[in-house]
Amino acid sequence: MTSEDEDGDWVEGATDSLSAIVGVRAELEPPVPAGLGSLTAPQRALADFLRLDADLLKVAAEGSPPLARMKGDPRRLASGIKDLPTSEKDELLHRVAEGHGVQVQTELLHRFGGVPGTSESSTRRSVADLLDAAAEARHES
Repeated sequence: MTSEDEDGDWVEGATDSLSAIVGVRAELEPPVPAGLGSLTAPQRALADFLRLDADLLKVAAEGSPPLARMKGDPRRLASGIKDLPTSEKDELLHRVAEGHGVQVQTELLHRFGGVPGTSESSTRRSVADLLDAAAEARHES
């Protein structure tokens, strides 16, 4: 990985080093979102535009619950949200305001909505995991 300014200089420093940005990895490997098994028309158009491999899309969708299953029990969800500490509610609202509403929704549904089989630990996969699984799927077909 390199970073160059217009002069082509690379300055190594605490804010420029890879160790300063390594924490972003967890942010780039979020839990599998719901609905990947049935893309919307705009999502399909984006996948086509980006020329995403069909096998890669298929393995990425594994473990993704259908959107309908994400509804959960509304009373359990309401009760869980009501019982959250104020500081956590503030943090969640701040994330929503910053444009992370879908992620917050997914987290709350996983936590309180009773969504079966979608624990965070079982759904996180790296890009390498997805690419390996897609290659394996291609070889099997």
